[in-house]
Amino acid sequence: MKLLSKNTGMLKILGGLALLVASTDGKPRQLMKTMGMGRRLSANIKGAYTESGENIENFRASVRAVETGPGKAKWTVEITGGVEEVKAACPGNLNWHIHVKQIGTKSDTDPYGCYTTGGHWDSGFACGGASQWATTTCKSLEVGYQDAGFSPYSARCGTSPSSSPSFPKQDGCEYGDLSEKMGKIEVRKGKQTFDDTFIQPLDTYTETSVVLHCCDTNCKWRLACADF
Repeated sequence: MKLLSKNTGMLKILGGLALLVASTDGKPRQLMKTMGMGRRLSANIKGAYTESGENIENFRASVRAVETGPGKAKWTVEITGGVEEVKAACPGNLNWHIHVKQIGTKSDTDPYGCYTTGGHWDSGFACGGASQWATTTCKSLEVGYQDAGFSPYSARCGTSPSSSPSFPKQDGCEYGDLSEKMGKIEVRKGKQTFDDTFIQPLDTYTETSVVLHCCDTNCKWRLACADF
């Protein structure tokens, strides 16, 4: 390993890959985007709205992600308020997804704007029922692509026999289908972590949103959301 250093920073050459470590305040800071590491996403959720029309204003949750390698990220979800109220309204755990749009105009029946965020981010055309392309491109890919008689999404997402350890059974999913890739969010206080092995660079999602869904019966109700 060769190491070149100056007062303003260091240049490390590791196996032919150069990383710039800048120091502007006495604390080194690595710029690692070329390795698919270090990019981050964050969203702060404030409030939830139930299918029965109950506004849970004290619900609080944060959703964070940091890249850990090419195509990989560590997600951390922390719920800090409104747990008992959400449990009462949603007896099951929560589905969660990256939706393609940021929050738009709110209304009396959609006070947090969660229904303005479009479908799941699906630039790889995995074509689940809530894909951003579900009513357009996915229909033209192949007859019955979303139907049980051909190749249902449930048979592709989370079940693909990938030979690569880098993509353990996530590569059949929509990039934005976080719950199918990594599991549902438990309704409890505290932090929960998830390992994503099939994700694009996180800065791809800076103008999207995260949506939490009640998952009691049909898992479609958009309970809470926030912009990334």
